[in-house]
Amino acid sequence: MGTPEMESIRDDKPFSPLIMGDEFLWIPTGADLNQGGYGADNTYKKLMDALISEFGKERVHFFAYDWRLSGEENTDILGEYINELTTKDPKIDKVTLVTHSTGGLLASSYIARNNGENKNKIDKFVSIATPFLGSPKAVYVFATGNFLPFNFASDSIKKMSSHMPGTYQLLPPSWVDRAYIFRQTSQYDQFWTPIQYPHNFVRNNMELINCDNEAVSYDVKGNFLEQASEFQMSMFVNSDSFQHILQDMSNVYFITGSSRSTINELYFDSAGRIVGRIGFADGDGTVPSWSATNENKFVITAFNADHTAIVKDSLCISWVLDILKGSFSTPPPPPNRTGHQIIRIACPVDVLIEHNGEILTNSVENFNSVTSWGSLYVIGENNEVKIVALDTDEPITIKLIGTDTGTMDYSIEYLDEDFNLLTSFYAVDVPITKDTKIITTTNQNSGIALEIDSNGDGIVDEIRKLDSISSKPNSCTIIAAAKTGGKASGGGAFDKNSFVTVTAISDTGYTFDGWYENNIKVSENESYSFTVTLNRMLVAKFAKSLADINIVGVSVGNKQANVDFDILSANGKGYSVYLSTNDDESAFKLYADVNYNSKGVHIRGLTNGETYYVYITYSDSGSILRSNVIKFTVN
Repeated sequence: MGTPEMESIRDDKPFSPLIMGDEFLWIPTGADLNQGGYGADNTYKKLMDALISEFGKERVHFFAYDWRLSGEENTDILGEYINELTTKDPKIDKVTLVTHSTGGLLASSYIARNNGENKNKIDKFVSIATPFLGSPKAVYVFATGNFLPFNFASDSIKKMSSHMPGTYQLLPPSWVDRAYIFRQTSQYDQFWTPIQYPHNFVRNNMELINCDNEAVSYDVKGNFLEQASEFQMSMFVNSDSFQHILQDMSNVYFITGSSRSTINELYFDSAGRIVGRIGFADGDGTVPSWSATNENKFVITAFNADHTAIVKDSLCISWVLDILKGSFSTPPPPPNRTGHQIIRIACPVDVLIEHNGEILTNSVENFNSVTSWGSLYVIGENNEVKIVALDTDEPITIKLIGTDTGTMDYSIEYLDEDFNLLTSFYAVDVPITKDTKIITTTNQNSGIALEIDSNGDGIVDEIRKLDSISSKPNSCTIIAAAKTGGKASGGGAFDKNSFVTVTAISDTGYTFDGWYENNIKVSENESYSFTVTLNRMLVAKFAKSLADINIVGVSVGNKQANVDFDILSANGKGYSVYLSTNDDESAFKLYADVNYNSKGVHIRGLTNGETYYVYITYSDSGSILRSNVIKFTVN
């Protein structure tokens, strides 16, 4: 995403390549960019230098487009620019397009104009990392404002993106037959329902686009989405079969990055808020392979590089030059693919990963969310969920630094090169304070454990080993974990579409609060049943009971009563009985005429026919437990 640009080459032959780049800043069309560089942070300098060196500076032109305009408007400007090039020199009757990212969409839209006649003006077309079917990451940016790899005004980007028509065209088209947005239809719905029309989902969820007083209105936003749909449809010559204008062109070459964890699925709760779950697929970190290949309708040459790095990649640049010169024979070999490691952390901590001279961290001072070996995503109302996608199977050391008091849930999934789950490790309810420092590793051979320094003195106070679940082919993994106060069961590897029940059991003194997923409550039932459709980590949470002592029964007799409970000491040490003839809290008095036994307490000296209220307390090492108040009448 960003603001793509273009270039052009010409000589005595009818040959004039045109290159589109991708940048964040708005550069006026036709501006002399040679003094200001090529794209934000000079992204395209290496590619431009190679082209100029090979073909000469006078043959290379650079064109910028504006995100503040719609795709149709930018295509108009592109058409005018090409017409200007071809009319001012009669030797030029064709151009070669070399596009990157959204630039490929504009060029496709241009070719499709005039009933496809514009294809006769194209000598060659090189598409680099073009999101032909959109990018689910665009929805992530709309929802979070996290776009740049460094910490820069995510709230401002969130608002700004809603003002720019160009950003809406990056949403996957409404006709894409692939579910990438899932949502709960109600708070405790066990199913994540795929959204059939994601454009409408974006329009209807104001908080997703952050439409407050300063943001765009519902109607304006809807207009932007309609413009985006029309622009996306303009590249297809047959709206019924969705045949893309490039499909029957023999002079088109597709290049993409691969082997990067790329957002493929996003999940929202019933209120339209993004939750701490992301599904990944192969791609360049921004554009999934299924989008870059138009659902495998295009033959792609892949390089091991991310969305931005690919235009700086020496192998890719060399391949582009070979295409333009017509000197290539066979494409380069596909990149070596490795496994992936997906880490989810829900707690008040900062993440710090240092590897091969690069840093991945969410700390405000050094924020960096993209490296050559992984990426970081921050999600949640208070940024409490961090998801780290490591695109390597090398062992990586991870540091977690406490930022507040709370508890941490931590999990790591090991995936193969095709993003199939192999093994999951997890730990829940790890105590965290501002002084806590934790070191862990992704090395399975050494055992996955958290080395916890509770007070930051440099000494490991606890080594917490993670539990694990192994997956199996064509299955989903369900993790059922419990926080303090109870136990959970029912997790494991299950066939897809099978029916599963996870069960929570409260410890004495605790009551079940609910099943949570990514800090969102999904069920209030101890036994939670659902159909397995995806990998899930369910955490049972418990609350300390107001009645810490559970009274299980009362029997009465002549001037006496027996109150049964789970007594810890038959001699009654630490126990006290409080009695009253009404339920007013201030009326209860310590009652001494009692005798303790293995079942509870025997209360004597009562009045027949009187109604009493009683509760029990237990004191040990300064901690006081108390039962609920019970009512009984003496015979």
